Amino acid sequence: MSETFEYRIHKGWRIVIYLAAPVMIFVFAGLLVMTVAGRDEQLLKIYWLLLPVSIGMILLAGVGLLDAIKSRLWLGESGIIAESALRRQELMSHEIKGYTVADKYIFIHPNDSRLKKIKISTYVEKRSEIERWLADRYPDLDMLEAEREQAEILSNNDFGGSTRERAEKLESARKKARILNRTGTIIALWAIFYPEPYDYLLLAAMIIPVVCIVVLQTSGGLMRLEEKKGTSYPSVFAGIFMPAVALFLRSMLDHTIFDYSKLWAPLIVTALTAGLAAAVAGKKRTRQGINYYGMIVACCLAFIYCFGAALFINCRFDPSAPKQYTATVLSKRVSSGKTTSYYVTLSPWGPQVSSGEVSISKNLYTLLEENSGVKVYFLKGRVGIPWFVIDR
Repeated sequence: MSETFEYRIHKGWRIVIYLAAPVMIFVFAGLLVMTVAGRDEQLLKIYWLLLPVSIGMILLAGVGLLDAIKSRLWLGESGIIAESALRRQELMSHEIKGYTVADKYIFIHPNDSRLKKIKISTYVEKRSEIERWLADRYPDLDMLEAEREQAEILSNNDFGGSTRERAEKLESARKKARILNRTGTIIALWAIFYPEPYDYLLLAAMIIPVVCIVVLQTSGGLMRLEEKKGTSYPSVFAGIFMPAVALFLRSMLDHTIFDYSKLWAPLIVTALTAGLAAAVAGKKRTRQGINYYGMIVACCLAFIYCFGAALFINCRFDPSAPKQYTATVLSKRVSSGKTTSYYVTLSPWGPQVSSGEVSISKNLYTLLEENSGVKVYFLKGRVGIPWFVIDR
């Protein structure tokens, strides 16, 4: 290649891999030997788990180390070559359609579907220089798609009688999307990290996604549910996703459910219905095939939202009188990771016919001792999902 530029994985990452990979190989190789040799009875109990995990981690570390040594990217006027530990890819300049930039990779797209696109890790050195080199020679396909959609919107009579009217409607849709997304994100973060006033925040988290759906459906096709890079259509994804996650997390953290069985069937039906509705609406709007990505997004959002909303309504608005039982704390443990969780194992009580571990708050955990008694308040739930509360 004439005027060829060569790039490797960033030096900092290479150093990290050079140091970490041999350590990983040594640790998991030792674990593998101990497991196979059978010198440790505790390891033998989980033999079928440790064996594939150890082999997999050794292979992963080995490939990572080899990739750090061998990986190269060559950019030249005649084409692009990317070489890694496992493969070598090449596209000549006349075979390149353009490029796109994602969070973790730069993709070089061929103009022939029979050819494979080249994937360049963003951990490569001098990434900005590579992007400038590509921008000088090939089109940014995301930008082209955004321009195509912009022209499509401004020429579509469904969005207004004149180009100016369509442009104003598009700008209005973008403003609404920004407001809904920001409002949903603020409420979600508030509810997750400082849920006070609790009921009002969670109710707001329930309402915002509904408002987003109404605005989406009344936008006349100018707004989208799914968020996609390189599009001119505004999305309300964050306005639905963030409050849905907040509802989901708060429902899991703040309530102890006794039996989920009555929740799954309606939840699955609702999620599938939402996905089907999104697919039908998308097909009708674009007059093209089914958007499976949008369908999956709708299913997942509906599942997360309905799960959290159902448990919030079930527990916070439960009119049933609690039944009181007593149980004994058999053991205690603390789980530390990204977050710290507190657990106690209780003896059988009421409808709980066997001992079981439950999550409790830090304050209650510090007050309880092993072999001490606790009160368990059992409730039916507003929508028939039984739950309980533990107290001293």
